Amino acid sequence: MTEIPVTAVGKPFKPALLADAAVRAITEALTAAGVVDARVTAAYEDGRLVVTVTGADPDRVQVAVAGFALTVRSGPSPIPQTTKKSPQKDTRP
Repeated sequence: MTEIPVTAVGKPFKPALLADAAVRAITEALTAAGVVDARVTAAYEDGRLVVTVTGADPDRVQVAVAGFALTVRSGPSPIPQTTKKSPQKDTRP
C-alpha cells in the first residue's frame, strides 16, 4: 500500500487497512506453501470481509490457509460484470 486510505474527515479508513492486511497474510501463506499462481483479493460483502483466492488448486489453497479462521470458497474466477446505466428521463415539471 503506497499510502494509508483515509475517510472524508482524514482519519485512517480501517476497513481498507484490514482488507490489505488480509490479502498480504493470505498471499504470504500461499507463497510459503508453494502456491504461487493464486490471485488474492478482498472486499466487503454484507458487512463482512471476504477474501477470495482464484487461479489455484482449491485443495492446495485450503491446506495453505488452514491456520486462518476463515471459510474457503472455491470456484472459477469471477467474470467482471459490466453495467450500463440507462438514461434518466427528466420528470420535473
